[in-house]
Amino acid sequence: MNSSVMKILKWIGFGISLYQIAIGLFGTPISMVHRPLTIGILMLLLFLTTNKKGEKEIGKIKWYDYLLAIASMLCCLYAVVNANWFLSRFPYLTPLKVSEYIYGTLLIILVLESGRRTMGWVMPTIAIIMLFYAIFGHHLRGPMWHTQFKIATVIEQLTMTTEGIWGSPTHSAVTVVFMFVLFGAVLNSTGTGEFFMDLSLCLTGRFCGATAKTAVVSSGLMGMIQGSSISNVVTTGTFTIPAMKKAGFPDYFAGAVETVASCGGQIMPPVMGAAAFIMADFTGIHYSSIIKHALIPAILYYSCTMLQVHFRSKKLGMSGLPKEEIPDFWKMVKSKGVFLIPVVLVIVLLMCGYTAMRAGFIAIIANLVIAIIFSSDRKQMLKNLLHELQDAPEQMITVAAAVTNAGIIIGVLFMTGLGSRLSSLVVALAGGKLIIGLALGMFIAILLGMGMPTSGAYIVMATLIAPGLMELGLSQIQAHMFVFYFACMSMLTPPVAIAAYAAAGIANANPSKVGFAAWRLALAVFVVPYMFAFGPELLMCGTLAESIVPFITAMLGCVCLAAAIEGYLINALSVCSRVGCGIAALLLINTATITDIIGVCVFAAVLAVQLVNCKKASI
Repeated sequence: MNSSVMKILKWIGFGISLYQIAIGLFGTPISMVHRPLTIGILMLLLFLTTNKKGEKEIGKIKWYDYLLAIASMLCCLYAVVNANWFLSRFPYLTPLKVSEYIYGTLLIILVLESGRRTMGWVMPTIAIIMLFYAIFGHHLRGPMWHTQFKIATVIEQLTMTTEGIWGSPTHSAVTVVFMFVLFGAVLNSTGTGEFFMDLSLCLTGRFCGATAKTAVVSSGLMGMIQGSSISNVVTTGTFTIPAMKKAGFPDYFAGAVETVASCGGQIMPPVMGAAAFIMADFTGIHYSSIIKHALIPAILYYSCTMLQVHFRSKKLGMSGLPKEEIPDFWKMVKSKGVFLIPVVLVIVLLMCGYTAMRAGFIAIIANLVIAIIFSSDRKQMLKNLLHELQDAPEQMITVAAAVTNAGIIIGVLFMTGLGSRLSSLVVALAGGKLIIGLALGMFIAILLGMGMPTSGAYIVMATLIAPGLMELGLSQIQAHMFVFYFACMSMLTPPVAIAAYAAAGIANANPSKVGFAAWRLALAVFVVPYMFAFGPELLMCGTLAESIVPFITAMLGCVCLAAAIEGYLINALSVCSRVGCGIAALLLINTATITDIIGVCVFAAVLAVQLVNCKKASI
């Protein structure tokens, strides 16, 4: 790429970052101005930095990339200029102008191409199928039939209303999500990531498998803010994966640990990634409530991961780190602890009812003030900040492509009523049985989510599967958290485990081997959504007191399942004990009192056998 063009793109990125921070203070312009303007700039950056194969452009920019970039900006500027007209015209009654035909058709093509370059063919293909269905679906028979729509109507729905490409998912992406991407960028520039790494070493360094446990904790802490699996892998994995390999863990296992830990960041409050903000728009549930509902599942997720890492470390005979390699906790807190204030602040603001966008803005300003006051090298910090703000929009490119492609899918589903019919089909296939419906929802979410970013996968699942699960008896938050959870899991599930492939590159390991190792490491994690599906108390839907006992039994279920998968508890498990742990785990999934009691008794029996064997071995 020409260096002068690269510099221009960097400053464009810096400009859009400053614009996003500014609207946090002054508020956003009208929807049909802000959304197309931001998406247009992100698409410009996409076409000038990513080649037709979906790879970062390192050579000369092709002539057609310039054309696509210019076309993207012209389309989006057309929407901005005609924003008031789009919002005031009579939908489906006012005839389209020739310029509107050209604008709408070209925008749809550009959105599909942006999706292909960033995500591969999966999501754009679904969007293309939806387009054909909207135009030709009236020829079908049976439940798939819908009223005939003119091509003009389809174009209008998708490109000139807020029920298509410029819909609610796009709004969430270009406001709240972008703000928290910038928050993460500012944190990185001030050394907060390094602080999280040191804090993780302090907490886990003395225990067996220290480096792997440090990876779980540090990736969870960073993921809590970043909310992006791949971004988290390439950020923390650069340090954690080599450390795990040096400690003696196999390269594929090191990559797998980082993958599973990073994917969990998307369900870890307070940020939880793009999909959580979109969930708030979808459900109408305030984001602070979603944080509350997500807390226990996030704890269970990381508990399962940590337990499997612990049992695997015990099997491999891993030890802790030497004392001299572990940072001094109080010295570290004294020197760097102040940089944790913005993280605490954003959590407090969200829980106090501030909008996510305003909370993100205040946290960014607080972080900058703290950095200027306490930074030991302000000049270097400001340099880092400039680079981070220039590069931050790159993290939004995939999100923007995902939500705009999802806008096509949702727009068609809204027009045709296909979404409700597919939900009814899930209910019919389940035969009214919740467990079958949950299993179907899980498989569909993972299958359709392969190759998609979590935000795109969640949007599709929230539209297609969540309503069906609600018909089977789940509450709105249970259904949406269930599909959201498995949308996250699609990032590490073979054969298209995007996050695992990113980790494999750092670990210099076979991508498929890392993917399957990550899937095995996450087996216990896959049970967590079933726990809160059968026990809404784990989502804190009631009082705190009502959640305590289910949480304890769920934690015990995680211990049982992790032990069964790894074949280790206090020491190596026999086949019978391993099966016993598996049975106990399945019983503890259901929060019913009788199954919990039986599950606890089975686990107690396995534990007693382990203790007897340990006593015999010591004699």
